[in-house]
Amino acid sequence: MIYFRKFRNEDLEKINEILLQEKIYNMQIEGIIYVAIEDEEIIGVGKAKEDNQKWFLEYIVVKKEMRGKGLGDGLLRVISNSLFKKGIDRLYSQEKSEFLVNKGFIKDENLYKLNIEELFEHNCNNCGG
Repeated sequence: MIYFRKFRNEDLEKINEILLQEKIYNMQIEGIIYVAIEDEEIIGVGKAKEDNQKWFLEYIVVKKEMRGKGLGDGLLRVISNSLFKKGIDRLYSQEKSEFLVNKGFIKDENLYKLNIEELFEHNCNNCGG
């Protein structure tokens, strides 16, 4: 069974391994970090961080052998849900990717912006709708 949860300090070594495989060197733990887990092994991680009163998606990374199963969608949704419960209705990204555009991020000046409420108007790829 695959599930998502907030990271724990004991997860940091495994998170760092996943990030380093993708050449991501952002090991800071402030912000919101969730992990995807299967058989008690971390198979994905996502992070959002506040900067200048805006929340930015810093990364969503899923192990290569686990991609294509909707885990990135799940990580985006748990991060977005956590923000939405805090009254945040927008999530930003400084980088464009096909994944983010497919999830609803649109260009807004120099950034890409997601309306979190609109994200939840569409079915989840990994939860049976």
